Amino acid sequence: MLKPYMIFDRCAGPEEGAALIFAHTAKEARVEAWRKRHLFIYSDIEWVDIAILRLWNSPWLIREASVMKLANDEVHIIDEPKSCNVCESWGHSSIGDDGYCDRCRERIDEDYEETILNGYCAGPTRKRRI
Repeated sequence: MLKPYMIFDRCAGPEEGAALIFAHTAKEARVEAWRKRHLFIYSDIEWVDIAILRLWNSPWLIREASVMKLANDEVHIIDEPKSCNVCESWGHSSIGDDGYCDRCRERIDEDYEETILNGYCAGPTRKRRI
């Protein structure tokens, strides 16, 4: 059974670019990343230290996978998984239909409640006193 892994350059960190890979083991994910030359985005990089992170308890990532490749039990890389519209991250929680991860959605809800409690109406361009 294929499992979801995050692959990224250890020096740059996942914030600077990561991909989702479905593989049987971390070793297989690392080999596939090297074989596809996935992290060689820049031509002047001579060495890339690939880090592999197993994404436990993340069933929502299956929606990102290729149905055909999952059915054939074939290792594959998703270069651009669905990410949050605010923080641009993925993998830590599901991305809702609104385009936000759970963390950003909570922050947006808290900010909205704070503006209402302070007597402000948050408009699209500015806040006005009610």
